[in-house]
Amino acid sequence: MPKVQKTRGAKKAESRIEKQSLAPAPAVENKHQKRKQRHDAWLEKLDHAHAQRKRAAKKSKKLDTDLSEFNDILDTIEKNESKKQKPSAIPTNKFQTKKSKRKAEMQEIVRFQKVMQLPAFQQNPLAAIRQHVQNTYGQQQQ
Repeated sequence: MPKVQKTRGAKKAESRIEKQSLAPAPAVENKHQKRKQRHDAWLEKLDHAHAQRKRAAKKSKKLDTDLSEFNDILDTIEKNESKKQKPSAIPTNKFQTKKSKRKAEMQEIVRFQKVMQLPAFQQNPLAAIRQHVQNTYGQQQQ
């Protein structure tokens, strides 16, 4: 005669089912839905952070200086420039070899680094440039 298997815990299972049916059923989500929710929350957080950075960058780019003085100076320079055509500091089309071009570029880099180290330029760059332009083009006019 075959043995009959008894179901262990049948009463417990039935009581659990009854308790679950009486309590409100929580929203059952599978693994993929939970993962998608976490991902969406992360994307929202990322978008918010990106928007904040964008706003901060926009604020830092605002220029609160009046450039009308430079406009006047540039007008006088353009008038003098039309009278005299002076070659630029590094003429691009006059390099015969790559070596000479590289040498001229290195000289410009060194010159720029020296300008960046000047205390007058570090305190007020626009005033230093203005003074340089006035001195340079003032000497050429005389």
